[in-house]
Amino acid sequence: MQNKRNFREIREWILVLSIAVLAALLLRTYVVEFLGIDGSTMMPTLMNGERIITLKIGDVHRGDIIVFSLPSDPRRIFVKRVIGLPLERIQIIDGQVYINDVLLEEDYLGSYSMQQTMPVTTIEEDHYFVMGDNRAVSLDSRDRVMGTIPLANIRGQAVGVYWPLNRIRTLR
Repeated sequence: MQNKRNFREIREWILVLSIAVLAALLLRTYVVEFLGIDGSTMMPTLMNGERIITLKIGDVHRGDIIVFSLPSDPRRIFVKRVIGLPLERIQIIDGQVYINDVLLEEDYLGSYSMQQTMPVTTIEEDHYFVMGDNRAVSLDSRDRVMGTIPLANIRGQAVGVYWPLNRIRTLR
């Protein structure tokens, strides 16, 4: 009798643990991803060594901080801010970004070069123009190596920092 009850308890524990592991795998695959920040291209918003939470669901808006894979090398993962949306015209004059001829207000910037200029470019359909907040050192859509980012390459939106503990915060 005792053996039957022990066996039943073990079987219940195995079932509960299996469900928990399956739920964690499904969440990690379809809903949330945890990543580390490596570098200074998103300073002062994100610092080297911080760990972020990324949601894999939702729409993409200007100002979102997104995680994406490089179109030319899907193994390379980047974190940048969405600046331009599909079919918009973007231009950079003396380091300042204009979207459809209107100056983009950017209160999150770390640094930018007054020397930076880019002619008017129309963003392709289903593509996004991304830039780092630390513009002086950021590899982003201004560079042909990266270019604009197809919607299919976007893995999710960074929504918060969870490490280190003294810098836990949500992100816009």
